[in-house]
Amino acid sequence: PAPDFVLDCVVSASFNDNIQSAPAPATPGATSQILREASYGVDAPGSWTQFTKFLNRAILAHTRHPGDFVFELGVQFAAGAFLGALYPHFEFRDCQQVSFILQLSLGGTVALSSAKTFGGLRQAAWRELSPTLSGYGLDPAAFCVATCLAELPRLLLITLAFLSTWFPTARPRTSFARYFWPCFCAALAASGLSHVFSVTQDSKAAQLSSVSALIACAMFSGVAPRLSELKKLGLAVKPLIWG
Repeated sequence: PAPDFVLDCVVSASFNDNIQSAPAPATPGATSQILREASYGVDAPGSWTQFTKFLNRAILAHTRHPGDFVFELGVQFAAGAFLGALYPHFEFRDCQQVSFILQLSLGGTVALSSAKTFGGLRQAAWRELSPTLSGYGLDPAAFCVATCLAELPRLLLITLAFLSTWFPTARPRTSFARYFWPCFCAALAASGLSHVFSVTQDSKAAQLSSVSALIACAMFSGVAPRLSELKKLGLAVKPLIWG
């Protein structure tokens, strides 16, 4: 579990003084009342302080286990090399298949690895963000922004690792930089989709939902099958396709 930096920030000396000065409660109801009154005097830190605390914790969560990140990079190197070997020097007629497999391979690996970003912090987030007596009432926006910001370098390196082995073999007719940024944005979207599922579901269900949603998005993106073929399905799929 991630270290609880916010606990030291929120539980102040005034809270301890209130608890120590209060008479010993005789019943559970009295205990709850004393804790509730004491919690009213606890002031949460400012949004910027919360953001820096959450950001430091998110960075530490990424750097404390470097072997996991090395394994993720190895998966991306292998996936890019395998996909490049399937379509070496692909031509224009193969663009549909290549784009479809590229979506599934890059997006799928990113979605699976991103499911643990918020999924591993569900209990800590409930304790820290809940406004009730059992929580600290911290800022959810600061928590989400800091956690997602710490994800950006990881997603950038993962995308770079995938394309570094795929691009030299596939050799698309464009520059590496022009191909990198759309792939990075696609990885960012797949990661965000996985974050949503990891917050609302357990880890296994979140991974299954992320992959299923990714396949559905790839199928209705208009690449393979094409938009003209999707429109033949009628009005039922019109809200799901582009154009």
